Amino acid sequence: DSGSDLVIADYYRIRGKQIHQSGDIREGGTYTRTRFAEFMMENAGDFYYGVVWNKLFRRRLIEDHRLSFDDKLAWCEDFLFNLEYLRYAKTITVLKKPLYFYVKTRGSLVNTMTTPANVIRTKLTLFEYYKDLYQSLDLYEKNRLKIQLFLIQAAGDKKRPVDRETYGEVAEKYLKEKGTRKKRKKD
Repeated sequence: DSGSDLVIADYYRIRGKQIHQSGDIREGGTYTRTRFAEFMMENAGDFYYGVVWNKLFRRRLIEDHRLSFDDKLAWCEDFLFNLEYLRYAKTITVLKKPLYFYVKTRGSLVNTMTTPANVIRTKLTLFEYYKDLYQSLDLYEKNRLKIQLFLIQAAGDKKRPVDRETYGEVAEKYLKEKGTRKKRKKD
């Protein structure tokens, strides 16, 4: 237990036979909320910050502040949850070791929800929460333009190809986990 309110980890992104390690913060360690927000403003559209599956949250914080997912949003409700959670998290631990396999598939829910109208509507909704976070940290005024880039940034992630040895290990772990899940479904 690091004592942190949030733990965030890199992940493996798998698309067909390609495997990449994805993450945004270069060095592992424990950071303040302000420092973490500074990293995030550099690349707010990165999946690393928006999704929940690469994070561990402190349950007490969620319960104490009655945080939940907004069911009015059809897309990016996890990013909104993360923004709200960050208002209360004092320290964030960054792990460089990937702990999750993200498999990109055609026809996934996220691919069907991202129409231009949905993207614009959702970005405008999220921006108010995004801006509020930076205002609460006294970072908004001096970083206004950088923070406003969120409105036009496309979602994505920083991918780094894995070396041949790591590729084999990751592929083996992924296929083993995939086989375990299929077996559980049959039982």
